[in-house]
Amino acid sequence: MVDSSIGGKVGIDLKQGKNLIGSFYNPQAVFIDPALLDTLPHRDYVNGLAEMIKAGLIGDKHLYHALLENEKVTENEIAQSIFVKRELVLLDPYDKKERMLLNFGHTFGHAIEKKHHYEDYLHGEAISYGMLIALEIGMTLGETKEDLYKEVKELLLKRGLVKEPLLRMEDYKDAISNDKKMLSDGLHFVIVDKPGSAKIKVLRIEDFS
Repeated sequence: MVDSSIGGKVGIDLKQGKNLIGSFYNPQAVFIDPALLDTLPHRDYVNGLAEMIKAGLIGDKHLYHALLENEKVTENEIAQSIFVKRELVLLDPYDKKERMLLNFGHTFGHAIEKKHHYEDYLHGEAISYGMLIALEIGMTLGETKEDLYKEVKELLLKRGLVKEPLLRMEDYKDAISNDKKMLSDGLHFVIVDKPGSAKIKVLRIEDFS
């Protein structure tokens, strides 16, 4: 409802990595019925919360704070999440600059999915670990405060999206070399400095240490 339904991206996975071949093909319409959420198993429901938490962290502090307090979402939070993505897609339809902010947590999230053969973790769970790793890297770079890391970690633990002991960045560094955001000048990596505020930093593999 809040992620792949919006923006027109279509893609397929290769053995080398996720979403490495794709195109842009917008639908004529997108229909969203929040009542369908009541039919989901709990794990699948909270799996969708991960993309909403991401949207709040990169573009809407009010959405983020609402998700801190409430596990059950309403039409309001769904709409807020869609609006974050909509604004970035309108700015950058073909994923050259601003739209890359939507990849927060996905560099290591995709690496986790790939390394576990898409079997052990749902997408939202993998990107939840990826968001924590991205926040750790942000702390190393002096961009992210430790208090934000702790708050997001507690939120993801509370929602059951991650478990302790947490997955370690060191175990997945080798799986990010084929990431689609690895361009000629380096890896375009998303850093969050505070809720609702994100930026793109160009990093090298050796920066992940």
